[in-house]
Amino acid sequence: LLLFESACQVCGYATLTFGFSLEFHGRTALLDEYYLVPAQRGLGLGKRGLELIAAWVRTTSVATLRLEVSRTNTRALSLYRQSGFRDEHRDLFTQWIHNPVPCSQ
Repeated sequence: LLLFESACQVCGYATLTFGFSLEFHGRTALLDEYYLVPAQRGLGLGKRGLELIAAWVRTTSVATLRLEVSRTNTRALSLYRQSGFRDEHRDLFTQWIHNPVPCSQ
């Protein structure tokens, strides 16, 4: 978990999880959550946060940094593309194994 601060106040966070993939050449990092408070958006902090995350990941044994984003979130798509992420034109499927209660309930 990474916390982002501005003027001594938390303005966002990111969470990374780790896995292993033969396709992606070994250890992978997934940017599982990435959030900036609305008042801090559009100021360049999102891009700077991604730069810091990628710089830190480069110091580890991780081969790839991945994330998922909704195709309707055009602002985030633009940010991720500008930050060097590639759209691999894949669809993500999910099967809940333990039937957790959805977050929206």
